[in-house]
Amino acid sequence: MFGEKENTEEKIMKAALDILQREGLAKTTTKKIAAEAGVNEVTIFRKFENKKNLMKATKDFYLKKFTDKLEQNFEYTEEDNVEEYLNKTFRRMLEFEEDDTKIVRVALGEVRENPENKLLISQIVEPVFKKLEGFFELQIEKGEIREFPIYYHISNTS
Repeated sequence: MFGEKENTEEKIMKAALDILQREGLAKTTTKKIAAEAGVNEVTIFRKFENKKNLMKATKDFYLKKFTDKLEQNFEYTEEDNVEEYLNKTFRRMLEFEEDDTKIVRVALGEVRENPENKLLISQIVEPVFKKLEGFFELQIEKGEIREFPIYYHISNTS
């Protein structure tokens, strides 16, 4: 079980993520976060020092949690065939909870607010592309599918 410190920090970060995905960065205040988390605003500053640190910690925490789940979802074995793998993988994606995908809405909101700010969204899609790329490279090596003349690589997205 989590200690009091982690529990309070997670409550604060959850409240920050909820408000951030609903209202965007400009309207997310430490006062609103404190009220939603059920803590004193001073507690936020004691644990994170400032709003910027809180936003970074929140994004990092939920990004890691989501990308870990994505990577696990896109795992494959040498025995997987293309149709079964894609069906299994995308069926599991439909089972993701709303809380799992809030970080995606935050990332999309950042891009909407500033089209140049694609860092968070790229950190979400990169692990998926790498897993899919690995799976399809394995299928090509096994002779299950053939390589297309136009080969898309994750590094081409920057």
